[in-house]
This record gives sequence, C-alpha cells and structure tokens, in this order.
Amino acid sequence: MNKLISKTLFYLLLIGTLIHSGGLHAQTIDLTKKISINAVDTPLEAVLEEIARITDLNFSYSLDQIPYDKKITIRAENKSIRWVLNKISKEANINYVIVENQIVLKAKSVKVDLDDDGKPIVKHTISGYVRDQESGEFLISASVFIEDLFIGTSTNEFGFYSLTLPEGEYTIKFSYVGYNLMPLTVDLFNSVVKDVALLLDFNELTEVEVESE
Repeated sequence: MNKLISKTLFYLLLIGTLIHSGGLHAQTIDLTKKISINAVDTPLEAVLEEIARITDLNFSYSLDQIPYDKKITIRAENKSIRWVLNKISKEANINYVIVENQIVLKAKSVKVDLDDDGKPIVKHTISGYVRDQESGEFLISASVFIEDLFIGTSTNEFGFYSLTLPEGEYTIKFSYVGYNLMPLTVDLFNSVVKDVALLLDFNELTEVEVESE
C-alpha cells in the first residue's frame, strides 16, 4: 500500500512533541530566589554549571568573551541569585545582563583589536531569539550568519543567539531547515536585541511518496 507523508505533517508533529515535552517554554528569572553554593578555587565555567544545575538558570556566553577557566572562590549560604551573580561578576571581572530567560555574560575588559591604522576596533553584540512566526515556538540550532564575512553562529537549545561584531552595517541572515531565509540589515553602533520570526517555506514542504512492502 502506498502512503503519502507530508513534510508539513512531520514538522507539526515535531513541534507538537517539543511542546508536549515542555522543552520550548521560557522561564521567568527570579533574582531574589535564595540559593547556597560553596566553591573554592573553582573554574568559572564549573561554578556556572553548578548554579545552572541547582537553579535551572540558562547562561549564554562565548568562550572568547569570558575567562571561563579562571579560578574563583564564592561562599554563599542562603543568598539571593542577584547577590551570587554580583559576587561572580566581581571575582571574574565580567558583566551580566538579563535577556528574557537568558543570563548573558561578557567580559568587562576585552582584549582590544586594532585596525590597519592601529586604531581600536569597537565591537557590539546583537542577540535575541529565533521563533516560528506562526506558533511562536523557539527554533533550535537555527543558523545566524553573515555570508560575505564567513562569520556566524547558531541558536542554542532555547532558540537564543548572540553575535559580537565590529561596529558597522551588516546584513545578517537567519535560516532553518524548511523555513524561508530571512535577511536582516542592522546598523550595529550599539549592542542591540533583535528577535526574529521565520516563516515555513511551503514550496519545500512537498509530499514524498513512501512505498511500504
């Protein structure tokens, strides 16, 4: 017997499975929540992983932006998450900012790159979420790239992306399997947050005939 299986149905089933599993729902960060943690001469990345484990917080950072292997000491007994983050910020010389349900980490003092004339290159960050325009659900591992510069990244398990670039004008492209490619032109002279919604490409969602034995 022949069966017609639509790619559209496949994507709907996939999205439905993710929704049912609860893996795509954002959380509200409560910085007043009390936690306890004791770390002595422990790498920053290990401390962040432990905090994420006991709080379900989502940290987002680039390894070239923070001293992830720097050893820090923090002793907190029933302290607020804000207190702990401020302590880590001071110990590791980093900044943090809340972007929806993500805690984005960046270095306070970043190595300064120089242009051909020896002038400092100023950099800014564009970040945000990539979603399905119809359902509003996050798209995991969506591609975010600048084609001409061969620079890019992908969204994490929460649909969040972050890209740090020298200031200037860029055309950033967002793509995901089965969706229309979306170009976005930005004037990056300050760090900005840009959420993006992609549309399904129904021209690619053609029916595939599968023959069963």
